Amino acid sequence: MGFDASTRLNNICLVWLAGTCLSAVISSEAFAQIDGTASPTVSGLPAPADDIVVTARRRDESLQSVPLSVTAATPAILKEQRITSAQDLQNLAPSLSLTSRSGQQQSGQFNIRGQGQTFGGALPSVIAYFAEVPLESQGGAAFALYDLDSVQVLRGPQGTLFGRNTNGGAVLLTPTAPKADFGGYFDASFGNLDALDLRGAINLPITDTLRLRLSGNLIRRDPYVRNLAGRDFHDQHQDSWRVFLRFEPSDNFTNDLVYTGLDADEAGSAFILSIIRPGKITSTYDGGGLLTALAQQNERGPRTVSNTQEGLGASRTIHLITDTARLELGDVTLKNILAFERVKVNFGSDTDGTDVRYAQNGSLPTIFSIGSGVKMYPDMNLRQFTEEFQVSGTALDNRLDYIAGLFYFLGESPGGLNTFRAGRVGNTGSSPTTTSSNFVTFQFRDRSRAVFSQATYHMGADREFSITAGLRYTWDTRQSSFGRLVNNGPINTPLPLSSYTCTLPGIGISLMTPASQCYRILTGKYEDLGYNFSIDWKPVDSLLLYATTRRGFKDGGFNTIIASANDPEYRPETVIDYEIGAKWTYQIGSARGRLNVDAFSSKYKDIQRQITGGLPTTAVIQNVGDGRIRGLEAEGLIQAGDFSLSAFYAYLKATYDGGFIDAGIDVSASKFIGVPSHSGGFTARWEHDLSSRGDALIASATLYATSRVALDSDTVLNYEGFAPGYATLGGRLEWRQVAGKAFDLALWGKNLADKLYVVGGVPQGSSSGMTTFIYGEPRTYGVQASVRF
Repeated sequence: MGFDASTRLNNICLVWLAGTCLSAVISSEAFAQIDGTASPTVSGLPAPADDIVVTARRRDESLQSVPLSVTAATPAILKEQRITSAQDLQNLAPSLSLTSRSGQQQSGQFNIRGQGQTFGGALPSVIAYFAEVPLESQGGAAFALYDLDSVQVLRGPQGTLFGRNTNGGAVLLTPTAPKADFGGYFDASFGNLDALDLRGAINLPITDTLRLRLSGNLIRRDPYVRNLAGRDFHDQHQDSWRVFLRFEPSDNFTNDLVYTGLDADEAGSAFILSIIRPGKITSTYDGGGLLTALAQQNERGPRTVSNTQEGLGASRTIHLITDTARLELGDVTLKNILAFERVKVNFGSDTDGTDVRYAQNGSLPTIFSIGSGVKMYPDMNLRQFTEEFQVSGTALDNRLDYIAGLFYFLGESPGGLNTFRAGRVGNTGSSPTTTSSNFVTFQFRDRSRAVFSQATYHMGADREFSITAGLRYTWDTRQSSFGRLVNNGPINTPLPLSSYTCTLPGIGISLMTPASQCYRILTGKYEDLGYNFSIDWKPVDSLLLYATTRRGFKDGGFNTIIASANDPEYRPETVIDYEIGAKWTYQIGSARGRLNVDAFSSKYKDIQRQITGGLPTTAVIQNVGDGRIRGLEAEGLIQAGDFSLSAFYAYLKATYDGGFIDAGIDVSASKFIGVPSHSGGFTARWEHDLSSRGDALIASATLYATSRVALDSDTVLNYEGFAPGYATLGGRLEWRQVAGKAFDLALWGKNLADKLYVVGGVPQGSSSGMTTFIYGEPRTYGVQASVRF
């Protein structure tokens, strides 16, 4: 199925503006909160006053009364649309996307409104929160995508309300809390590619004051990219678990202790060799071996590769413990959120994707690490501690809502900064006869302290007019220790460590520097004052109008792989954004629903971007000047009788103001990485009661579409670095409460047209001349059964 994203998405918008296809990923089922222990609501859309509750401002509020652009999805939506991975989340909300440059399938590195993660040690612009705790981005937020009360996507800078300062937005994952009664559910899905997805939960009321909820998720799936010469790619093998203990000795005190974890061991992503520029090193490397491999790859197609390289794969281990204590003292609430996270990530990727040993890297053993005798450590090895204390409440006859808090964060690599601990080994062809192999160490210690506050004052007889103001001050310290040992030797030849050279400016570029001393320790301190100011007005109960401005901040840092620069530090990135929006809840005859729209403009200063170039290829983070992102977003819902239509759409325009220099050339015409000009989707849903027993038949179809996105920061010199636009279609047919029992049965399918689409890649056209792509999932389908007890 071919797809011109701009044309089709504009057509979607015309339909929308005509009034027949209004809004978001929230279908009629989204109004029902399903805790997994009771039968879901199947009676259709409640009255418009029955609204979704969100916690975007750290308190329970109606979605339609929050002067923020936020999308919320309930357990029913997550189930109906089979949101089981980080990649799936982009089907939920406007301006949310994911792209990948690594071999990890579940990295969970989100882009919101054109802001994501720059890689290479830079902080992300979007933070995922689980139970109000900020998660480490490399570990992947997808490990928590089961047994949830809600998923909320907040767009725009966050900081005056949340622990970590972000420029792009936040994704909030709220786990389902233990219930007072015994009960639970079990869900089993079986599909093609021998897919198995088992998930469930059980409530165990231990005493009147102590309740326990146990839940888990097991995922298995065969690979969808076949390897003729080794382990196949794109499999799934994950085990997740959660223990949620709630202690509630009185009406005004609650303590929630949650332990959740993940163990995953997968083959990783397949890089498909797609383009080689004439005249570049890859066109002559190994006697033209890569050109031959490209011709063979084109003949096989992107679902089959031939790769004998070792050290490929991806594994993750995550342990997260959170403790949240809440004490209510009349109109004042005290809350303390304490958390510890342990993350280990190992992955190895072959970015040329062929038998030719040209571009490999990772923390898994290869002939180079084995031959040198160097012990490898996890590529991401993290201990993270967070502490947040809040005071919130109401005052002035409930006209003033306020919150104030203190936040502390400490993230570090075990083993200290003053040690060479190889966490990555790589090789890149430097000539047709020579391979540049290298070992890299990256240790870090990040500390953040912040104080934040925000207050909303309601005016008018019916509180129809409100003013909100918030401030945040941040003190951050970032320390990085990095080192690099390099050897240029014969192709495919492992060499002893004694033949490697330390290549760090100021440390040594000779064999005289021992490996144990090949590291640099750099420290950066960053402070910033952020703010949020908004006004909102309800001229009638069903309509909210708002305007807001915010200032966001992202720390500077240090490049973790650097061979020539004496000053590896990059500066902080800041943003000031302006947003106006409207939220309308309506009923016109028998049709009812909601429509939310907003427009924004974000002005960025000292934008951080990863620049890839040189031979051997080296990636560094640089400040590339200023820029602006403007956009329009809309989402909503319309329902009449048994039928509903929901849709969302985003238009983004991102530009640099000039001064983006790469290889001495102004490349300010480059597109922002991971930012589609147009993206959106809609869901058609039909629900019909079958009998008085309560069973119902539900049929739905969902289309998601996006225009092309950039895969590299520099798309002027690396003009091949785009993922083309595409559209995918999914569907589901469910018999809910079969014969009046607490049992559901469904047939489901994703990417039903078997669209071949790109989700990531590594474009190096201007340096090595090689571009590889990562392709998304093919058609998948299966049957799902759920039982509640």
